[in-house]
Amino acid sequence: MKPIANVSQMFVDRYCNGSGQTGFTETDLGRILAQGMWDNDKKGEEGFISMSRSRKGTAKKRWEHSRQVTAAELLETLRNTIQSEAVEMSFDYLMLHRVCWGMLRFAKEACDAHLRKLFGFGYLEKESQLPFLVGYIFMAVMNTDRLGKQIVEKGEAVKSNLLMCAAEVVEDMIDTKSGSIVHKKLATQGFQIEFEED
Repeated sequence: MKPIANVSQMFVDRYCNGSGQTGFTETDLGRILAQGMWDNDKKGEEGFISMSRSRKGTAKKRWEHSRQVTAAELLETLRNTIQSEAVEMSFDYLMLHRVCWGMLRFAKEACDAHLRKLFGFGYLEKESQLPFLVGYIFMAVMNTDRLGKQIVEKGEAVKSNLLMCAAEVVEDMIDTKSGSIVHKKLATQGFQIEFEED
């Protein structure tokens, strides 16, 4: 697992562990600016700021830019970055984990007959192996190694049925509004998210 909220984590020792550190090193400032390049879209309703992470430039260009930043620009970048990381710090990841785990259970129940035909009865021995289900489905669909050759020799069309079965579980989840649970959870925390049309 990767640590989340990289810039906010820089303040943990200072404010949570009482380290007494009061300044920033040049490396710290570089990290703040590299993580916090934002484009202010200058649009949106009153009371809302529309911002997006900057995709311009490489890390080297960002570091060169950071050497020319004023104190006000640094503070603005720090403010925007910490505000954006608030979502990462406060989001209920266990709730998301429970929803995903439930979807994997439904997929196993729905696709069990297809998977047993391909992998045998012992393809999953414990519930803790449920995430492997995704790999089994993709392995069957992608016609990998020995397994794919055996299916072709038998002349069975199990692969497409398996994928259709798994797709049905995902579509059911979306239809029951479980698919938008992350969006709803963020909305309850006061974050408005709009999706751009391509």
